[in-house]
Amino acid sequence: MYIAMSSRDCVLCNTTFSTVSNLNKHLKRKHTDLLPQVNRIQKNGYTCDKCNQKFNSKKNIIKHLKHEHSELKIKCSFENCDRSFKTLIGFSKHLKNDHYIDINTESQSFNTIEEFKKWKTNIEDTNICQYVQRTSTKTYHNVEYTYYICHRSYHPRLASKGQRNLKSSGSVKIGKVCPSYIKVHKKGEQFQIEFCSTHLFHDNEIGKQRLHAEDRCQLAGKLGMGVTVQRVLNDVRNSATITDFKRIHLLEKRDLHNIKRDFKIDNYSTKKHENDFISVYLWVEQIKEKSETNPVLFFKHQGEDSTTHLTRDDFCLILMTEYQAEMLKKFGCDKICIDGTHGLNSYNFQLYTLLVVDNYGNGFPVAFCFTNKSDTSTYKLFFECIQRAVGLIKANVFMSDDEPGFYNAWESIMGPVSKQLLCTWHVLRSWSKNLSKIHSHEKKTMVYKTLKSLMHETDKNKFYIELTKVIEDLKNDTDTADFGQYFANNYSSRVEKWAFFNRRHIGINTNMYLEALHKNIKYCYLEGKQCRRLDLAINAVMLLVRDKCFERIIKISKQKRSSKILQIIASHNKSAHIKSHMILKVNSYTWTVNSLTDPKTKYIIEKINLPCSDCVLRCEYCKICVHIFKCSCMDNIIYLNICKHIHAIAKVDVLNVQPSSNVITSNTDENDKLKREILNNTETNITELYKEINNKMEAMLGMYNRATLSIESQHDILKNCDKILTIISKETNKSTDNVTTKTTNVKHIEKQTRFYSNNRKKPNINIPLSSLEGNLIRDSLNNSSGEVLNVHSSNDHSYL
Repeated sequence: MYIAMSSRDCVLCNTTFSTVSNLNKHLKRKHTDLLPQVNRIQKNGYTCDKCNQKFNSKKNIIKHLKHEHSELKIKCSFENCDRSFKTLIGFSKHLKNDHYIDINTESQSFNTIEEFKKWKTNIEDTNICQYVQRTSTKTYHNVEYTYYICHRSYHPRLASKGQRNLKSSGSVKIGKVCPSYIKVHKKGEQFQIEFCSTHLFHDNEIGKQRLHAEDRCQLAGKLGMGVTVQRVLNDVRNSATITDFKRIHLLEKRDLHNIKRDFKIDNYSTKKHENDFISVYLWVEQIKEKSETNPVLFFKHQGEDSTTHLTRDDFCLILMTEYQAEMLKKFGCDKICIDGTHGLNSYNFQLYTLLVVDNYGNGFPVAFCFTNKSDTSTYKLFFECIQRAVGLIKANVFMSDDEPGFYNAWESIMGPVSKQLLCTWHVLRSWSKNLSKIHSHEKKTMVYKTLKSLMHETDKNKFYIELTKVIEDLKNDTDTADFGQYFANNYSSRVEKWAFFNRRHIGINTNMYLEALHKNIKYCYLEGKQCRRLDLAINAVMLLVRDKCFERIIKISKQKRSSKILQIIASHNKSAHIKSHMILKVNSYTWTVNSLTDPKTKYIIEKINLPCSDCVLRCEYCKICVHIFKCSCMDNIIYLNICKHIHAIAKVDVLNVQPSSNVITSNTDENDKLKREILNNTETNITELYKEINNKMEAMLGMYNRATLSIESQHDILKNCDKILTIISKETNKSTDNVTTKTTNVKHIEKQTRFYSNNRKKPNINIPLSSLEGNLIRDSLNNSSGEVLNVHSSNDHSYL
């Protein structure tokens, strides 16, 4: 029996125990077959009980026990044969001599490991089989021994032992030992191969093969270069032929996603741990170390107490980078937009985005808030953090959806604004939903069109006259009375928030800046896939801010035309259809232009400002900017575009506008801030040497695709590529060994904290109804005698 003296380490599996008692229990439970064969001497090393051979280390006696005195693991699978063997070679001889199986063996010799790997891959593809390394490489008398066995041999890992479940197609393991093997002896630079090609107890099925390591590396290279999963699948499947059909042609998306995981291709900078809860915490702690450029304004983790209104179950993360703060200071005095979106994690945390409109007429996000709370107190906390970072923001326009909490929170922190507007799209959607109060389909259509026409009225006096008439007509009709009451109660008292007459020449009508931005996050940065991890959503918004900075650098440096400028150019081209006789000059500052579609309609154009020297929203042909004129057409009133009528006036009338040679002034300071912002929010562990190697490999690939090489040159390139692959594979194995940790089968593991949702699930009201219950209910309802269906609570079922 094993005698434990002072140590509490198991010499057979290197497991350490807290007490000698636990060690002895472990030995009796796990190593019963080896207990009589080991006897540890107190200070003189280790001795084998069976052969009295002495050893000076645990490693050597363990190796001796496994090789010399362990149970024979290879058992013959033929009926009425109970022979067992230690090695496949002995098992193969038994099959040949005792069962008269034709065992084919051959010998090979190779000069390099690359030649052996190519031969092995060719054998596996030809014979539709696979060989896996049975144990680690052994060294004996300066000769390295490596053993490969058929991957179908032995038993599968069972689910009852706490391991993974079996595949739906069954395990590749056959529960028996296939005699096929490859024995590799390396002496010096020579590789001697002993190969047994005979397979028994299984069919050679291509579906049971694994992807070759070389194929996985090649696919990982394509995925790492940004080739899409679908493109990789198409390339692989297009290469399949009847005569050349291999395991790689059975490639699935799941295989490619596994390769991405194993090669860490899709790892993103905000992922610090496999547990999302821990990952977000670690990222926040790491980012907080950047004292000057820390984008985290506020962080409250789930399970932590807070001095704010947030409870232990609540989560809140507020982000604003240094350049986002600069943009808010610069453009926050004009327009402020806010909206929320869901679907960026599996915990029902909302993303709220604060946005401004820059001088190019494009939206720029200036702050983000991830939280599970959607109330005024949380919005106040959001704006308080922003106010502490940038000071008070006196905005002219505040736009949101029909949620009063947004503006109430803003007003209490930043003060009132000149115009509080509701998003037109949200208002129309609310009206459309409540049209269900009207039964007639024709009346629904007419009411919706009437309200939309009322909304588009830009004359204030006409609007109030029309509003009174609409409400009166709705209430006088019995079918529309309920909807009329709803409209009067919810919208007639706050018309300035949704009517067009109160948003003349402001340049914003809907929250489509934010709608488009949130759609961009979901369908571009998250590729339209369901996002379950919060750290992935955080990574997406940080990449969005980075790309917005790049877009602004491009606009400033290259003077790229924005969408607003393209609209101005389109209006300039349309103005060619307006002839000079359609224009009437009223005075030095006023003109009228006849409509192209309705000659009775006239648009009034007024000159209101002098030319701007620094405005980028301008027509270079007419030498005018968006602030010089205003027009009574919808294109200028609502969308603040230089409409075709203004362009027509600029062409035919002398405006005494001094053209500016270059309206884009020097933006060196802003460019420097943008570059600093990009560098501060870009995390990379890539060294300069790694970049240089990567660049040279990409350059070689590009040159190879264009070059016409001789056979000799191609062989030279192959030899050098093999050398490079050998170096990389060695370093890859080292890195894998460094990160591999020993796992033990411990049942009582402390449960990790994870994110969770506070939203209560709605009760399931879809109560099943059996055919018998349905018949009884219908019979009761059709009972002319007036009897009532009686439901007994004591029964094992009930009727509804």
